Amino acid sequence: MLKTVQLLCVCVAALLACTAAAPSPLFACPSGQRLIEFSPSHRECLTVEELADYQAARPKSLGVGFIDVTRHPEHFVVAEATSCEGYPQKPAQGSILNPLLPQLNKDNIRDVIANLSTNWPNRYFNDAHGVAAANFLKEKFTAMAAAAGRTDVTVELFPHPDTQQPSVVVTLPGTSKKDQVVVLGAHEDSVSNAGHGDSMDAPGADDDASGVGNLVEVARVLLSSEFKPARTLKFMTYAGEEGGLLGSQDIAAKYKKEGVDVFAVLQIEMSGFLAAAVADAPKTVIINDSGVSPCLVPFLQELSKAYDTVPFKLQQCEYGCSDHVSWTKHGYAAACIAEAGPFDPNLNPNMHHTGDTLDILNMDFSLHFARLALAFGVELANA
Repeated sequence: MLKTVQLLCVCVAALLACTAAAPSPLFACPSGQRLIEFSPSHRECLTVEELADYQAARPKSLGVGFIDVTRHPEHFVVAEATSCEGYPQKPAQGSILNPLLPQLNKDNIRDVIANLSTNWPNRYFNDAHGVAAANFLKEKFTAMAAAAGRTDVTVELFPHPDTQQPSVVVTLPGTSKKDQVVVLGAHEDSVSNAGHGDSMDAPGADDDASGVGNLVEVARVLLSSEFKPARTLKFMTYAGEEGGLLGSQDIAAKYKKEGVDVFAVLQIEMSGFLAAAVADAPKTVIINDSGVSPCLVPFLQELSKAYDTVPFKLQQCEYGCSDHVSWTKHGYAAACIAEAGPFDPNLNPNMHHTGDTLDILNMDFSLHFARLALAFGVELANA
């Protein structure tokens, strides 16, 4: 086992190349250390300080690149579908969606991003600012449900043992298939390489206040339209994604243990940056690798063709790149949309940096992700 962060950093490329052929055994770390998974076959026990050093040394373009499996050391379970029976192949909810899509408002998305990226120095999952951001979102969702007269909607904080910051879970109950669940999510926390804890300067406008802004706007449109899905629809803003998918793992593990029938999950990961080099031909990204469901990726492509106005492209994502992986790990069908993959010319160079601010984002581009998320939610909830 490697013992130093220096060696870990040298071996980043090798870690990313590891395969799942020989999963590492389940084991616990000494007190004060975290069990970090860099691939299905490579785990290390690291202190919080060592993990922070690893993150600082890792190129920003490669994202998080690990999963903190201390609480959930069970092996990665890829939902290999031999049949996609029960999942839609083509969009069929146009009569509902076509009147809803024009109601999505880019200014509302901008307002959410502005609040999340400027109200506090950061939204770090283990400080008071991260807690305040979660409470802000809970209040935002609660106010929207009240304004729409939706007494059937619940808004709750989901606490976590390893983060001060709670996740936020909004539940729109289903009707004929209410025991099945569709989840739309984004992560509420932020980090940067500038400072630590309360003093960290991490606006995180794109990563991932933009995804949260899309999520909030989709919820607003559905709640105000009196939409009543067949399946229960949940909106989740996750705590601790930047710490190794901490919040989403806790939720997915709890749902799995309780036998919750999660039909489909979508993650919105960074949706606001549009580089000048590709501004004349913007494309949304649908993640296509081992962390997503083979039943949902083709359907997302069909949703893009039917309901969006820019083309899509398929890209792979680095290991543990966002919260959809937590759901896949627990055997659920999950997918992810994003503005860019790790080697994309549209990758935001300010990710995990003090420059990840609202002024560098393009709200017209971000609106396309809200369209895809709205279409995914309605189609999968009613399929």
